[in-house]
Parts: sequence; C-alpha cells; structure tokens
Amino acid sequence: MQIERVDEVLVEHAPPTARTRLGDKTSFDAFVRFTHPGGRGFLGVETKYTEPFSAPEYESEAYLQATNDPEGWFSSGAADIAKETSTNQLWRNCLLAQLTEQTDRPVTGSVVVLSLREDPHAEAAVRGVRSFLKEPKGRLLHASLEDLTEHALHEPALRAWAFMFRSRYLLTI
Repeated sequence: MQIERVDEVLVEHAPPTARTRLGDKTSFDAFVRFTHPGGRGFLGVETKYTEPFSAPEYESEAYLQATNDPEGWFSSGAADIAKETSTNQLWRNCLLAQLTEQTDRPVTGSVVVLSLREDPHAEAAVRGVRSFLKEPKGRLLHASLEDLTEHALHEPALRAWAFMFRSRYLLTI
C-alpha cells in the first residue's frame, strides 16, 4: 500500500471505542494513522524484542462476538483455536484492529509484528493467527527489526535513529 502521509503516531495506544467494545486492556505498542490513495488507514504495531507473547489464555464473550462477526476479520470457528497460548495475545491485537476499523469508518487497518529476524515465537504466532484470518496477507504483517532499520538507514530523516538503534540493539560484539 502506498502511504501518502503519516498523520499520527501514538505509543501504547488502544483506540477508545474499540477498547471499550473489547472490554480489556489490550493495546498496540504503536499506533500509526496514515493517508493513502484510497482514504485513511492505520497500522497497529506489536513489538517483540526479547519477551515472548503473553502466556495466559484470555477468553471473553466480547472476544467471541468480535471473532464470530460475519463482517469481521476471522474465519468461522477461529475462536476455538485463537485462544491458545501461542496465538492469544496476537489474536487480541487483531480483534482490537478489527474493532477499530469497524468503529472508525472509513478506515482500513492492519497489524504488524516487529521482531528480530530469527524469533521463532513471533514467526509461530503470526503463522498461527494468519491461519484463521479471512485476508491474512493484508491484515497481519511480520517484519524484522533488522529490515526496518536497514530501510531507515536510507531515509535521511531516519538515518541517525536507525544507526543508533542498530548499534544499540542489533549488532553483536
């Protein structure tokens, strides 16, 4: 998708209406609103550096209703497997994104997991959640912190940040 303009970047954010409908404290590590040729969009970012996705298996009536919504992001029967430890946190992030999209129309949304390139837990969670999304490629993305910083090194406005981030977090001695 071609992004014309980034309109807002928020950290540790859950859009209020969607959060109320979800009924818990799920939030995105970063929330990016943008404008694209077709209108407005957002990206909910979940970052994993060293910690795994949360282990508890959360389940609620609000999760089931949102997951089973025929206009929603999920395939039929997804709630039965989404609540498992390996996918639970990312499922809830996708639910938050789905509800944001539904309450902030017209807007299109996606979730991206940013992790180290060799993070098997992040790869497994993304693969698991994609397996029960109706549109897996457009809804759930996975990018490495290494690739992000490599791209940022080529953007003049981001070069200094990318160099410092890569030096601090990605280069090994």
